[in-house]
Amino acid sequence: MDRRAVLKSALLAAGAHLASQSAWAQEFPNRAIRIVVPYAPGGASDVLSRAVAETMTKTFGQSAIVENRPGASGTTASEQVSRAAPDGHTLVMGTSASHSVNTIVFPKTYDPVTAFAPVALVTRVPNVIFVNPSLPVHTMAELVAYLKANPGAGIAVSGPATSGRFAAELLVAKLGLSVTIVPYGGSAPAVADVRAGHAKVGLTDLLAPTPFIRSGDVRAIAVTSLRRAPAMTQLPTVAETVSPGFDAVAWNALFAPPGTPQPILAKLNEVVRKTFEAPEMRARFEQLGQEVAIGSPAELTQFIQDDIARWKGVAATNKLSF
Repeated sequence: MDRRAVLKSALLAAGAHLASQSAWAQEFPNRAIRIVVPYAPGGASDVLSRAVAETMTKTFGQSAIVENRPGASGTTASEQVSRAAPDGHTLVMGTSASHSVNTIVFPKTYDPVTAFAPVALVTRVPNVIFVNPSLPVHTMAELVAYLKANPGAGIAVSGPATSGRFAAELLVAKLGLSVTIVPYGGSAPAVADVRAGHAKVGLTDLLAPTPFIRSGDVRAIAVTSLRRAPAMTQLPTVAETVSPGFDAVAWNALFAPPGTPQPILAKLNEVVRKTFEAPEMRARFEQLGQEVAIGSPAELTQFIQDDIARWKGVAATNKLSF
């Protein structure tokens, strides 16, 4: 067979493949869609998933169901979705824990870049540094001075494999601190101990402590995102106070199994965009401490690669072992 015949055969095969993908996408969805949330009901990823599911149901005319499967810091349910049929009917609302820092804490788990097909980054969630009101600290400069004057002082974080824990580790690396990072079994107990005074300093995602910041039960010092949080614009960032360029956020993103056709991913991405295009919907989540940040599938892949690289660097610098 000459080269022109080989090329023609390859082009025909590629065309047939694209045509089959297009036909598949036109038929999608042909049954209920499941969005798996690898955490308990009521959290940020659960609330986001239910908003997206509602839009999917209205847009596609097929039911979209949210299924909560908590356990193992989100890895068990995520891994199950990665092995599902690549037809767009089974999705997972991943997080910075399940699809970034867990790969460092649990290196034998899946590779988030190759084990999933990206749909869309949904939100970025700033972490916030807060203290018990009895601590005479009101600014990041004062907090850094306090931590340097009290080596070994504790910082309560929401768990060993969370963006809050790695944000605390980044503070240690950037500012030369000597502190004890204390992982809790979630944001709620970490916030509760700071409120009660059992811990003096906390660092978790903004969602959990927000009601207690507003009530004055804890005092917020700064957020860890590059930009100020829409829900609390009065709070400065770590970047603008003591560490230029500091950025450590939690996030939520939607994924499909690997091999899901691109036209289906594009359809799903458009539904995610549609969910948050209404100003009132965007405002609702911003008041919960979420920054809506919808991007393309390709942008999500790059975002994850950058996030994992950042935390691998922090783990190496701080000689972390798990």
